[in-house]
Amino acid sequence: MSSDIDKTKFLIYWKKSIADREAHKRELKLKKAEKYVANNAYGLKHDATDYVIEEHIDSSTGAVSDKVVKAVDTEKAENDAKFDGFFCIVTSELDYDRNKIHEVYGELSKIEESFRICKSDLNARPMFVHTDEHIIAHFMICFVALLIIRLIELKLGDDQMSVERIQRALASFGCEEIAKGNIRLNMSTCNNEYIIKKMKKATSTVHY
Repeated sequence: MSSDIDKTKFLIYWKKSIADREAHKRELKLKKAEKYVANNAYGLKHDATDYVIEEHIDSSTGAVSDKVVKAVDTEKAENDAKFDGFFCIVTSELDYDRNKIHEVYGELSKIEESFRICKSDLNARPMFVHTDEHIIAHFMICFVALLIIRLIELKLGDDQMSVERIQRALASFGCEEIAKGNIRLNMSTCNNEYIIKKMKKATSTVHY
């Protein structure tokens, strides 16, 4: 009688670009966690709580009390860092070689990532609209935004950026109509986090 493990195949691999992306996102979360702990900034709570510990203690006695003490959970951050860029795929397709497994399940993970991006980065949920028309419009905007992000990722190629960084990069631009049918993109001078790479035949004018 064969066990379930005999009917499965495992593929474990590591990818540097994903590891770098996860490390960067964690660094941003830690910075927000530090600000949240120091200033009790409620506006940062959503992105900060992954690495914040909240305990109910009395500093004088060490007993449990109604007072909440917040601290940055550096131990959790260090533990998470150990797994940056690692993936483990379990499949029942025993005839697949590692390239086929990576190809098939890579597409599935991309679909799952799209749902995650819509929910978190693009704020598809929760919804604050109620009519059918507004709900349809809300999801339409989210899906168009997702399409734009995927097209940017495709254009970037090997120079991949996280969705969060793409959003911040786009937010640093403004636009103005310089002539009928022509829009000029302007980069905010206060945002120097991103480097604009000058490419051959590049132009700052978009035609529509």
